[in-house]
Amino acid sequence: MKKIYIISFLSFLFLQQITAQQINNLVPNGDFSEIDSCFGWGYSIWKAPYWGAALPNQYCSSDYFNECQFNESFTPLPPINEYLIKESHGCAGILAITENSFYREYLQVTLESVLVKDTFYIFKISIIPYYDFAQMGLFVNRLEFLLENNKISAPLVQGYIPGRIDTTPSLVYLGAFLNDTANWTTLTFTYKAKGGEQWLTIGNFSPDNLIGTQRANDGYQGPYKNAYYLIDNVKLYKASDTLVRKLPEPIMPNVFSPNQDGVNEYYKIENLPENSSLEVFNRWGSVVFKQQPY
Repeated sequence: MKKIYIISFLSFLFLQQITAQQINNLVPNGDFSEIDSCFGWGYSIWKAPYWGAALPNQYCSSDYFNECQFNESFTPLPPINEYLIKESHGCAGILAITENSFYREYLQVTLESVLVKDTFYIFKISIIPYYDFAQMGLFVNRLEFLLENNKISAPLVQGYIPGRIDTTPSLVYLGAFLNDTANWTTLTFTYKAKGGEQWLTIGNFSPDNLIGTQRANDGYQGPYKNAYYLIDNVKLYKASDTLVRKLPEPIMPNVFSPNQDGVNEYYKIENLPENSSLEVFNRWGSVVFKQQPY
């Protein structure tokens, strides 16, 4: 005679998962999709609303690229079209460092609102090295970001050409060389606000001796080699700006028959999130089974 075991009372607890599917991005035009007007390539970051280049001169050399350049028969540098992220149709570009030169470039934007003291924020940015001319075949292992209450400016060296902004960055990527020329790399940071920060500046602030460089194997032997990076999908949002994801309904069988006939041998609840716990009680309220995680 087949024995049927009936669970008279079942109680289970599980933690709902959360994901940052909906966020309030404090970086305006973080995907560089908005433009003031179409334009030829290069020296044109001011064509992207809200963005500048940390200089008291708008005619700086930080670059902006947009798909409109191709629609309007402009002639941008060829590889840029391949690098544009499809959903944004635009990106910026800066020189992170130049060998044997003071030259640096920066991107700067005003945040949508000031940061709240002791609040944690998530900062994300997508980058890819620009690698076309031999002189641009240089990669770095460091990229820095500054969050400040006030707008900062780089020193002017030789007219409008920017030098290094000498300050301590708020966030630092320091790791493997950023040398993937085929894929966008997303850097992610957690930042605890000091309070009042409203300006974000992107670029390298540290002296050359703190920035590791790697030359591409392109045969170029000249003295000036540049680490040039395209930048897109810049995001800064509260760590608490997350959305509770609706999970599928659990599947809970009400009988099982562990009699080795191959049918309903095990009691199994399906569609539970990770790190769930399970407690089974008998009809008198005593725990007969407990497992965590289940």
